[in-house]
Amino acid sequence: QQLNEQVVRGNGAKERNGGSKLKLRQLADPHEFEHWEKLVRAAEAQEGGLGRNSSPQAIAATRDTYDRFLARFPLFFGYWKKYADLEFSIA
Repeated sequence: QQLNEQVVRGNGAKERNGGSKLKLRQLADPHEFEHWEKLVRAAEAQEGGLGRNSSPQAIAATRDTYDRFLARFPLFFGYWKKYADLEFSIA
């Protein structure tokens, strides 16, 4: 869970504040797709976008976000593809 906080917060101060709000919204209403979608986008955008040179913490936190998102919404095949593409790009 601590890694997920790092994902949500990102690198800058504005992202930290906005990320905390995203996390709180998602926790307050775990069935609200829009909050989850914003959380996934924030995770993908950290460090300017994840790639081979991304920190292990950022990669682990993004994986955790996707794992929790897809556990909640397992039939959203587009996000499974995005997750697979992300894994390919960091391999």
